[in-house]
This record gives sequence, structure tokens and C-alpha cells, in this order.
Amino acid sequence: MLNTKDLTNIMKCSKCACDAVITQRYSGMSLCPLHFTEDFESRAKKAIRKHRWLSPNDCIAVDFDGSFAAAALLHLLAKFFGKRPDIRLIAVGDDEETLKEVAEIYGIEYAPGSALRSPDIAGELGCTKIAVAATLDSEAEFVFECILKGDSEGLLSRGRGGDGEIPMIMPIMNIPAAEAELYCRIHGIDAGDEAACEIRDNGADAEFPKLAKELLDDYADEHPAAKYALVNLMEEFQNADMRDDSEREI
Repeated sequence: MLNTKDLTNIMKCSKCACDAVITQRYSGMSLCPLHFTEDFESRAKKAIRKHRWLSPNDCIAVDFDGSFAAAALLHLLAKFFGKRPDIRLIAVGDDEETLKEVAEIYGIEYAPGSALRSPDIAGELGCTKIAVAATLDSEAEFVFECILKGDSEGLLSRGRGGDGEIPMIMPIMNIPAAEAELYCRIHGIDAGDEAACEIRDNGADAEFPKLAKELLDDYADEHPAAKYALVNLMEEFQNADMRDDSEREI
């Protein structure tokens, strides 16, 4: 998915004359640190606007699991909304010492606990949204598993808050995990570990996701846009369901 700069064959940025740090196979573009950052951040903003994930007076629990994806997500949200008086950000995670450090860096609140494993924590904090560091890889794997299992309900409910549930927002769901790591390294953003963010049913067959991931990764090696196609399929499925609901209400 990610081709970093090869010192023996340095690529130039597709948008300027600077050396590239990445060549995106799915887009064909080579990007320098500046233009990679612009591309990364613009895609996150586009996802937020497209899904209408942010509203005035929102309180967002940012689930910080120590991964590069979570570190990139927290940095982005703090950069985009940290100075808005009507948006409240709270870093939530298991490592209280790390939480305290990142909260001081970004000037936001923190609270120990997992917003994903224990959503009640976010509710007790008065949060209206839970920001999750789901990436293109984790979302494509989820969609692929749902398709193989015939789990249409899983596709429809992904990220939506049911009755009494706090909805999830996933601003980097269309960005590969490797690019989240590169974004962190370029900007000197520390991550506790390299664990990938996964949102799975704990009762699922542990072997099945591994096999599904291997199948998907092998196919994506030959077809770089495959994971985007899967995530887009889920979004189209959800949009069609919402249109059906609107028609039924009429």
C-alpha cells in the first residue's frame, strides 16, 4: 500500500520539485511532506463534512489506544477544532500517564478508560460523539467480513448510534493505516505502540478475521483501489437505507 522514499531512486513530488516521501499506488501520486500533509488533512476534513459528523456544542471523546492512527486522529481533531469554544475534546484511553501528556500538549481534557469497550464512560462525560481511529484497512476488513458472513445489519449499523447509544465518527476511515503512521513520523507525533485500531465483536471467531485479512491484503496488492471500493460500498449501502427510511416516513 505504501511506497516510502527509496534513497537509490528518489521520486519527485507530483505537485512540486521537492523529494517525495510516498507514492500512493491507488492515486498514482508521489508527494513531498508538505503536499502529503495537505492531502491527508483534506481527506479527513472531507469525511467530516460528507458525513456531517460535527455539530456546534459537540463534546467528542477521542478513543486513544496508543496506535499511530489514534495519535494522528487526535492531532487532527485538536488542529481542526481545538480552539473552537463550541467544541469540547476529551482524550479517553487506558494509559492515564500518556493521556495526561497528550492532553497537556493539545490543551484538552482527558479521562481514563476505553470509550469503545465502555461507552458509558463517554456518556458520563457528557460526550455526544466518540471519535475512533478506524482506518481504510480496518474498515475494509470489516466490510469484507460482513460480506462473507452475510451480515447486512452490521454494514447498516456501522458507526451509527442506536437508541441511547453515542454515535461514532471516523475521520480517517478513508486513509490507509500506513499513511497515518507516516503522518505521525513527519510531524514528530509520538504513539505509544504500533497496534492497529480494530473495532470487532469480541465474540467473533478469532481465526476468521485473520483469514479474511490475508485474502483481502493479497487481493489489494494486485488491485490497490480494492479497499476503497469496499468502504464506498458500505457507505452507499447506508445511504440507500437512509433514503428508504425517508420514503417510508412520507
